Amino acid sequence: MNLVLEQLKIRALNSKNQKEFIALTRQIIKIEELRVNQERMSMLESRMEKIEQLVREIDKAIISQIFNE
Repeated sequence: MNLVLEQLKIRALNSKNQKEFIALTRQIIKIEELRVNQERMSMLESRMEKIEQLVREIDKAIISQIFNE
């Protein structure tokens, strides 16, 4: 993705007219938004995994408490 982004930036800087520059700039912005969204999704997935692990540990503790009584 970074290679494509760099190539688009170079093409935008070397564009022959404003219309081409704007079109390439829009593509660059969309790719940057995708990259940011992927990073956010990765962080959210990591948080969800930690929460799921915590819930499993709580469940185990509750079950063991029930059986010990």
